[in-house]
Amino acid sequence: MILLQSSFVTSCEGGLLAFQSRPKFRPPELSRPVPGVTGLLPFGSRAPQALFGRTASPRPPRRACSECSRASSLNSVARDVLQLGAIVYVPVLLVTPLLEEATVLSQVSWKRQFEILAEFSENSNVRAVFVFVLAMQGVGSPIDSGAMFFFYTDKLNFTAKFLGAVTVSGNVGSVLGIVVYHTLLRHFQIRPMLAILTLVNATVAAVSLIQVLRLNLDFGVDDHIFTLVHTFFTRLVAEMLFIAAVVLSAHLCAKSIEGTTLALFISVSNFGHMQAGLSSAGLTAVLDITRDNLDNLWVLSLLCCTSMLVALPLVPFLPVLDSEPKDFTSASRGRVISG
Repeated sequence: MILLQSSFVTSCEGGLLAFQSRPKFRPPELSRPVPGVTGLLPFGSRAPQALFGRTASPRPPRRACSECSRASSLNSVARDVLQLGAIVYVPVLLVTPLLEEATVLSQVSWKRQFEILAEFSENSNVRAVFVFVLAMQGVGSPIDSGAMFFFYTDKLNFTAKFLGAVTVSGNVGSVLGIVVYHTLLRHFQIRPMLAILTLVNATVAAVSLIQVLRLNLDFGVDDHIFTLVHTFFTRLVAEMLFIAAVVLSAHLCAKSIEGTTLALFISVSNFGHMQAGLSSAGLTAVLDITRDNLDNLWVLSLLCCTSMLVALPLVPFLPVLDSEPKDFTSASRGRVISG
């Protein structure tokens, strides 16, 4: 349910962002020249006679403006979409009290939790995973979505409705990535799988260069179809790579504070994602990429794709783990193999 809600809300956000990025329309009736006065005065205002020496001409009658009506209609649609996006979270609030939680028989004191966390951070395997996740999500994943957004809207003239469909396509790919991992990949060892998925992730991301350089038109592939398919496979592979990294982190969680240590791994991943955004902003500024100048967009896309391979040399330093057990009723975690 949460995945479907996230898909709907993010698709709405993509469409609304496309609508907001459009040039602002200023109705011609909002301002008019006043005889004898330099500049513009809004309707309904009267220039003082003592200051200007003459009064404004009578207000002309308002005329129907199709652009004004269209802008008002779009604003109304935007409000309706935002309201609907907020309502879809209501079922989660209603179902949450019905969920059953396991009773915690014993609690570890705060002092003991800090001691376990300190011992946990001194583990070389843990530090290796921290560095790998940070490289994978941060240094290895600068985001070119900001520049690509203007490429989609200004260069390819994608509509807000289609951008919402692109977001839905990506979310479907993410859900399918979870299913594929759970069905086909969970019995493989984590370290070789991370190396393979890192290579595949960089390769799939590099396919965007075909569209940026407009080579897809030479093969007769429409931009709309190309964007939908590419977004789907990009999110599918990225989700499998992220799940593999989460599984690796879960194997190393310290006993008695599993939730805390897993949250620590996720925090490192989120910090890396934030660094990816900063790296993208820096590269965009250095390459002088703006909404009106997308000449160096292919360079940014190439740098983003190649940087995904930064985490690859760190794979040999990760702990070697058994595959996940085929029967989850017999065991819940694999074991770390020394060596």
